[in-house]
Amino acid sequence: MLADFGEGGGDWGAMNWHHPEVHRLLTELGSEQRGPTYHRKAQHVAQLLATELPLIPVTFYTQQTAVNTRVKGFRFDPLERSYHIAEMELQY
Repeated sequence: MLADFGEGGGDWGAMNWHHPEVHRLLTELGSEQRGPTYHRKAQHVAQLLATELPLIPVTFYTQQTAVNTRVKGFRFDPLERSYHIAEMELQY
């Protein structure tokens, strides 16, 4: 998030958009423990982004995965775009 909404803005998406409070809150969230304060700050960032609209989504994407019950060790991280194939095994 700091790469896109931090100081100076990102080079993709929210180009050259800058909001000092968003930058400060995102920086603080990087070292904050999850809890009520973290949640409050994250919600405030979301509110500022929704109000300021530094970028407007025009489309979305849904990633779907399916796996047979015989496949053990399957996991999927949609942000990594990795299926972690080396960690899977087929049980007979």
